[in-house]
Amino acid sequence: MKIKLISTFLIVLFMVVGFSGCIDLVNDKPGPEVRDYFEAEYHATNNTILSISNVNGAINVSSWDGDNITLNATKRSTYGYDDLEKADIIVSENNNEITIEIQHVKPIRSRAVDLNVKIPNNVTVKSASSTNGPVQITNTKGDAVFTNTNGPIIAEGIDGYIKASTTNGNIDIKDTKGVDDLTTTNGGISAEIFDIKDDIDIQSTNGGITIYLNSSINASIEIITTNGDISVYDSIISITESSNKHLKGTIGDGEKKINVKTTNGGINVFRLEM
Repeated sequence: MKIKLISTFLIVLFMVVGFSGCIDLVNDKPGPEVRDYFEAEYHATNNTILSISNVNGAINVSSWDGDNITLNATKRSTYGYDDLEKADIIVSENNNEITIEIQHVKPIRSRAVDLNVKIPNNVTVKSASSTNGPVQITNTKGDAVFTNTNGPIIAEGIDGYIKASTTNGNIDIKDTKGVDDLTTTNGGISAEIFDIKDDIDIQSTNGGITIYLNSSINASIEIITTNGDISVYDSIISITESSNKHLKGTIGDGEKKINVKTTNGGINVFRLEM
């Protein structure tokens, strides 16, 4: 009898401990935010091309006077230090291209990795994408594609043509060599358009659009809004068709096409001051 009682007690104790562990997992609640930091440097040459891909967190890229690429990353989570280990910073170097990529073990919950990258002036930025968090690129070179899902895209002082798209966030383009397509669903667009290489679309669904056009651009332009007004300043466009919701015209000889469209928002067009 004693042996049976002891065995029964051990089985019950095991079940209680195991069940308690299940309860802890079910009631896994967030707590104070914890952080971990990562720093590294990578050799760069005149031929180096940089691409960055983030899943949950900010991307900030800017130029500096150093010779190497510096990466400062901050991991954040409200589920403890063990959760931080489920975010990996993968840096790969293939010929002249350096790729920085963040990989997560799901579920991600509140876990995020913010990237702050400084690059020499001779490095070309090819692309930067994030899922949740701002993407900001300043004083770099190269034709680049910037994408986001939940967050703004800010590009300024770039010696290249910029293509940008986001779902929930604003797009702000200043002082670049030129632009390609700019699209957002829920957000506004503000863009200085110094030049275009091909036909471009500038589109939003829920947000206003403001563009600053270089008077030396040769393009036909069509502007459409459903719920909002169209305002053109400084007589930069030779208007051929005009109403509050729809405008057509040309700049220069009208060689290429600029299509500007939003559903809910106004559209403003200014001359780009050089």
